[in-house]
Amino acid sequence: GPLVPRSFFSSVLWISAISYGMVDAAAVVGCVLDVPEVVMGTLVLAAGTSIPDALSSVSVAKAGQGDMAVANAVGSNVFDIWLGLGLPWLVFLPARGGFEEVPTAPPW
Repeated sequence: GPLVPRSFFSSVLWISAISYGMVDAAAVVGCVLDVPEVVMGTLVLAAGTSIPDALSSVSVAKAGQGDMAVANAVGSNVFDIWLGLGLPWLVFLPARGGFEEVPTAPPW
């Protein structure tokens, strides 16, 4: 209906505001505890992606679909790693001038 666009943009606004508040609070807590912002940001990001997955896995497990819970837990982590690590590097490295060779010899 006619309220769908308004509801969508209202939801995006609320999600943005709450996300900003979470990041700001994490930065303040990190400053008080003398933890770098990168570490606090990673913790907030990890919690923000893991908690909803855990809740949905518990929900489907309680409904008697344990295989769906395991598939959700494994699949979401694989997707998060691919999207969170692979895609930024795939975009960043060519824009930076190419890939770099990383030595794989043991340091000893």
